[in-house]
Amino acid sequence: MKMLWLLATLMITTTLNAQTVNPAAASLTFPRVVGKVALRGQTQSIPQTTIVKVTHSGMYRVTTYLTQTAPGTCSGQTLVDVNFTDGAGVEDYNASGDSTCQVPPYAYGTPDSFGMVANSFAFSAVKGTPITFNVYGIIEGTYDLFIVVEELT
Repeated sequence: MKMLWLLATLMITTTLNAQTVNPAAASLTFPRVVGKVALRGQTQSIPQTTIVKVTHSGMYRVTTYLTQTAPGTCSGQTLVDVNFTDGAGVEDYNASGDSTCQVPPYAYGTPDSFGMVANSFAFSAVKGTPITFNVYGIIEGTYDLFIVVEELT
């Protein structure tokens, strides 16, 4: 009987502990958005612009969304670069690209050979350095650009 009571108590305690929210886990703040860009109706290139200055070394993720909202004459291309500094130095990532005559279903980016448009990437960044972007190319028509920077660690 004692053994049955001990087993029942252990099962109830285990069940209650499993349902209790860990306060440390509830207060986790990662990932968190640390920078945003939302530009609509753009018709020109954009020089290197700081999105956020890195407050501590760690992992970050940048997601870009570039869409051609009004096509041009099809002789241009709009490109977005994201720059950051890791342990090796300043890095340059070609984050998004559109042909200036793209329309749905691919107005949001030029697919690779697998039909995918990859607009999100993670990287390590060094404290005190900027995460920047610029838009360049032979820009025709109108585009919208959205960028979100998340701190992961």
